[in-house]
Amino acid sequence: MEEEKKSLDIGEILNLIKEVWSKSIWPFKWAILILALAFASWAYFKENSKPITYYGGTNFMLESEDITGQSAIEGNMMLSSFMGSNKSNKNILMALFISNKMKELTLLSKAVVDGEEDLLINHFKRINGDKPDSSGSYGFDSSFKYGESPKKDAYLRQVANSFASPQFDIGITKQGLFYLLYESKNEDFTLSIIRNHINGISEYYFSKRLEKARIVLEFSEKHRNDIKKKLASAEYGLASLMDRSNGAFMYRALSQKSKYERQVEVYNEMYLNAEITYHSAKVNMLKKTPYIQIIDDARAPLRISENKPVLKAITFFIVFFVFGIAVCVGIYFLRDFIKKQKAIYQQSTEA
Repeated sequence: MEEEKKSLDIGEILNLIKEVWSKSIWPFKWAILILALAFASWAYFKENSKPITYYGGTNFMLESEDITGQSAIEGNMMLSSFMGSNKSNKNILMALFISNKMKELTLLSKAVVDGEEDLLINHFKRINGDKPDSSGSYGFDSSFKYGESPKKDAYLRQVANSFASPQFDIGITKQGLFYLLYESKNEDFTLSIIRNHINGISEYYFSKRLEKARIVLEFSEKHRNDIKKKLASAEYGLASLMDRSNGAFMYRALSQKSKYERQVEVYNEMYLNAEITYHSAKVNMLKKTPYIQIIDDARAPLRISENKPVLKAITFFIVFFVFGIAVCVGIYFLRDFIKKQKAIYQQSTEA
């Protein structure tokens, strides 16, 4: 009995499949096939018409962390008054790399692309099909200043905004290394964007990061030199007084001698402190100086994107062929369900 029931169930299932196939799929076989072929053709030509792109990147590391306030200068009131609170160099550097302002400065830097030296923003316009004016210029030069031309400002900001993931990507790996990735239609342009962006941010970051330390160093050096001059003046005055008196002091000269001796003692103490402060500032300048070390640099030849139109077409054909069958089967069961519900409703009304 169980074997008969089992074979009966299998037979019912097979009959149901045949019925569904003959009534829902087979009548629309050409529509499903044509639909799948149409999408496959569209996918093929779309993939085949995509431009070849060059993909490059670099890994680098930040050698130094900010050590402000945790070195020999700790406790020195004059230095600590100039130093701000500790900040993460990595967080600041990350913010700079994704800043539109820094992207704009990179686009306004010069580079050689396809054998021609020009601003990167002009190379970008040329690569993307823009035409130069009668003089051969693409509109930007080294004299560009923000605010002089709202149209140029808006275009520059638009291009900077377009430098976003996934074509333009930056982050930090699990090992703590920075990475910068970029992809474009021109190999030289890709390399130039990567190099100029890192170099521009390095220069900007270092100059701003060391600004306070440089001010402290200059101030401490000037303060030390001023004290040194005052000490030399007091020592010279005491020596002159000794020369004039030949070692035999009159009472009226003793007060002047004591005055010079006190000045020499005070200025000597001040000079020692100023010298310590100056050397501490020099050490702090060195400790605060970051250093970007390139681990894997971007170099030609870059990786070229691969278009696979045949694979894309086959994938789209399979997806939409299955989708077409699923739609037909779904419509069949929906119509069958509605038909059964109508029959039940008619029977209930007749009863």
